Amino acid sequence: MSQGNGTTWAWLKTALVIAAGDGYGADEWRTEYGGPRTATSGYRTPEHNHSVGGAMDSRHMHGDALDLNNDSGTQTEWNNMFYAAQRANADYIESQTESKLDHVHADWRNH
Repeated sequence: MSQGNGTTWAWLKTALVIAAGDGYGADEWRTEYGGPRTATSGYRTPEHNHSVGGAMDSRHMHGDALDLNNDSGTQTEWNNMFYAAQRANADYIESQTESKLDHVHADWRNH
């Protein structure tokens, strides 16, 4: 059965599956935030990335990027998620100009 990314498989780098406590990655991001988060985008096939208007070399296609939803839609929640991603040693975090207020994008391209 096909999932949201257009396939039944995903390519994930260590940063998206490593346990919290190792000093980086998606689970560390959740831990630094202090609670569960809703992931709105992880791995994307090139076809899916194109269909959602993703960047030509989106880190989602490399398996090291994650978008987390701003569930409340508030500036405070967005800021808290942004700073938690910094503490989780993300290599790149989109600015609010890039991601808008609805989510925070982080990736661990150098891990």
